[in-house]
Amino acid sequence: LVVANIISSALVPILPDIASRLRPGGRALLGGLLVRESPQFRDSAGASGLCVVEEQTEGEWAAFVATR
Repeated sequence: LVVANIISSALVPILPDIASRLRPGGRALLGGLLVRESPQFRDSAGASGLCVVEEQTEGEWAAFVATR
């Protein structure tokens, strides 16, 4: 399990590291992203080997559950 609550400009560059530290089926809870950044974040997560399985929003904020 990896948990991160940081802005996307800090989170996106470390997505490959997060993915590499998860076991297959492991989960990452990733928050601190703006809703308007969600599509780009999903693309970056996928390119890093993560699969977004859930998205929650509250106001302008988004959080994701991703698996490897």
